[in-house]
Amino acid sequence: MTVKKLTVVGSGTAGLINALIMKRIFLNLDVEVISSDSIGIIGVGEGSTEHWSTFEKLANINRTKMVGATEATFKFGIRFSDWTNHTPDYFHSISGGQSVHSTFIGTYNAAHVDGRQLTPAFGLPSLTRNLVADKGDDILGQTNQFHFDTYKLNEFLRLECSDSNVTFTEGEVIDIGVSPETGDIETLMLEDGRLIETDFVVDASGFRKAVISKLEKPNWCSYSDYLPTDSAVVFPTPEDLVDGIKPYTLAQAMSAGWMWEIPTQSRRGNGYVFSSSHISDEDALKEAEQQVGHPIGDGHRFIRFEPGYLKNSWVKNCVAIGLSSGFVEPLEATSIAASINQSMLLTSYLPVYSPRKDKLRSEYLRIIDSMMENLLAMIAMHYVSDREDTDMWLEQKHRPRPDLLNHLMDIMSIRGLEEHDVPVAGYELFRVFHFWHVAQGQGLVAYEGCEQNIALRGSKAFLQQEIGTIVQQNKAGNFIPHKDALMKGLSGV
Repeated sequence: MTVKKLTVVGSGTAGLINALIMKRIFLNLDVEVISSDSIGIIGVGEGSTEHWSTFEKLANINRTKMVGATEATFKFGIRFSDWTNHTPDYFHSISGGQSVHSTFIGTYNAAHVDGRQLTPAFGLPSLTRNLVADKGDDILGQTNQFHFDTYKLNEFLRLECSDSNVTFTEGEVIDIGVSPETGDIETLMLEDGRLIETDFVVDASGFRKAVISKLEKPNWCSYSDYLPTDSAVVFPTPEDLVDGIKPYTLAQAMSAGWMWEIPTQSRRGNGYVFSSSHISDEDALKEAEQQVGHPIGDGHRFIRFEPGYLKNSWVKNCVAIGLSSGFVEPLEATSIAASINQSMLLTSYLPVYSPRKDKLRSEYLRIIDSMMENLLAMIAMHYVSDREDTDMWLEQKHRPRPDLLNHLMDIMSIRGLEEHDVPVAGYELFRVFHFWHVAQGQGLVAYEGCEQNIALRGSKAFLQQEIGTIVQQNKAGNFIPHKDALMKGLSGV
């Protein structure tokens, strides 16, 4: 069979990203999005990773138009505050200087031996002062990650989809019609009785799993044993008129979890992600108010989740992406990145899909398993902490750890990570450089092995010179307030 029509159920960020990728790659594919107001949006700001720039290029998105329409701000990484006593202030920001000699990441090892945190070691002190480089005509091109106003991002992506001849149908899917021979979905029934014919379905309906759950009982792989958080209170706050717009995401550790602050051009999105076993909703709200320094008021809401993912996220001719396929927690801004990778991976199998080609489905799921194993190891690494000041942080010392995290920690207790230490199937969100930044901040990388590597190579002087060159290059130029850079880029001055 040939897939001629793809139906995306859900018009949130994941669904729109998928629709746009499919239409831009498969010019002869008919793509329809079924949009329903009953599928809500959290809407308190969202961050992307470097995967966004790949999506931008693929979807032929005009960056200036995108930054203006979505109130986007630059994201040069995540600043972790109070996650450990070892390093109470560190960045996860892949900022250049990834010098690899054979498999040895020389500059990272040298910075670690010298007691330098990786991001400051490579010359980005301007971040903490909310300054970014004035790159002239390319001022908006200096980053591959952004913060967005979630509602405005969805409006922008919807317009991009419409401009690419993606069709939209308003309605809510309440039932499906399947082929008696293959079990594949042939029609989607909306609440008013309309039937939508289709060849393939992408379920992007969020936690509801509105379509794929009708085909097969969800096989949920829970991460609750590894991760403490299961709740969040989310709320907006005004723009910071005193210090300006941060060019990074702030992740502030709290007594029973952590808080994010995501700046857009006119306000900030906030959330306290917490363990309901260690703090009540009322006390979590009070602690969040203490952190921001004022009452939050009525503009907040609570969200519940079970960290994990859907092992059977491809059933028959239906694939779940985004929140329909899994949710770990907001840490490290994995939601948009995972949706991009899931959509890109699906393009490898969609043109040759057949109900009888089970190898396609098993290969897709194998790679998704690897992506989720990688994601879990990264998130769980943040909770390996020397903090013992509250019950939640104390409990993390006794919580089981994922196999991949144990593997990486065993290696890091001997030497710094190298590229082949992190398993790769091709669509993982985090590579060795990402793990290096967080592991160093959490105090998990041994010094002796790094020193031994440098000594045997006789590369100490060379690596110190290399770091110095990178620092000087990154410090060169004129730095201006983040908001001024955004306005300058949007005005084209």
